[in-house]
Amino acid sequence: MKRLTPQLNWFLTQLRPLLRVHLFSVLLIVIASLTFLLDPLILKWLIDTVLPKRDARLLMVAVACIAGVYIAN
Repeated sequence: MKRLTPQLNWFLTQLRPLLRVHLFSVLLIVIASLTFLLDPLILKWLIDTVLPKRDARLLMVAVACIAGVYIAN
């Protein structure tokens, strides 16, 4: 087994207390990226399904989903 260099060992000891914060920030970045992917899918559903049916209730759901995506970002 290879031993760690002193610099890497020092870096890991410095990183250990902040590891949760770094992982949480990566998780938030992934969630923000996924919300950007949701917006076009909601618009596609709106155009393909909701508007041809002329359903006002589904239109309000679509508007709320789009607003939720923009508020989340």
